Amino acid sequence: MPTPLSTLARAADIEHDLGLSPQDALIYASVVEHIHSQNPSSIKLFVTQNKRDFLIVEDELAALNCKVLFTFDSAEGYVRSKTAG
Repeated sequence: MPTPLSTLARAADIEHDLGLSPQDALIYASVVEHIHSQNPSSIKLFVTQNKRDFLIVEDELAALNCKVLFTFDSAEGYVRSKTAG
C-alpha cells in the first residue's frame, strides 16, 4: 500500500521540528495518523526498541492515549494486563 501524501508531509514536518531521521519521522507520522483514525478513548500502544530516538515523543503520544514501550516483553505484559479478567 502506498504511503499517503499527508503522511509524507507530516513526516517532513516532524523531521524538521523534532530532528528525527527521515525513517523515524515517517514511522512516527504513520503512528500519529493511525492514532487519529482510531476511537479517541481506546488504548493505543507503540512498541519500538529504538528508545534513543522515540523517547522524545513519549509525552506527545501519551496525550493521544498511546502508551510507548521499548521492549517486546513489556508490551506483552502490558497487553496481558489489559486483556486479563
